[in-house]
Amino acid sequence: MTGCVLFLGLVFGSQVAFPFGAVTPSTPANDAAASLTVASPATASPADRDAAFAVLTASVAHYRSILEQDQAIIGHARHPNGGEGLVAMEDPSSAAARFASYLKNSSPELDMSFLDAFRKADKYFTADNEPQALRGWLDDMSFMHDDLGRWTHLAVDYQGSTSTSQDDLDAADETVRHYLVKADADASAAQQG
Repeated sequence: MTGCVLFLGLVFGSQVAFPFGAVTPSTPANDAAASLTVASPATASPADRDAAFAVLTASVAHYRSILEQDQAIIGHARHPNGGEGLVAMEDPSSAAARFASYLKNSSPELDMSFLDAFRKADKYFTADNEPQALRGWLDDMSFMHDDLGRWTHLAVDYQGSTSTSQDDLDAADETVRHYLVKADADASAAQQG
């Protein structure tokens, strides 16, 4: 009978009803369960924060290099209309042809490597100690990536028409750089913990 009561107690609840006022076993102390819990550190180690910083800043530098390479190819080469721009694309020495070749082979607007950098940096933290700045970095790099794509499309338009001015291109460049600077600041904040 006691075996049946114990079985039913295990199946239907943690407290076993013992018949006839029998002595109930003491409940295990929570100390054993607590000793099995591994506490996450409140902050990541300095080495982990430094490693994450290195990954994040390398990604920012990569995109800064892309933008500067794009700008070096474009220069201030401009054609008054789309027809002349198309003719220039046939001349391999022209900025239009070099930029078209670069876009075809490199596709900077399709470069999503910042997501890989975020995943690598994120592995240095836990859910308990991940700095908010890491999420800020991802947001800023996402905005930067969108703006880099916008800059690229404006640069194509700039070369072959008059609808995009140098001021338009410069403003788009400034926006990309703005988010790169913010991402650098986020990386530094993540490093500080």
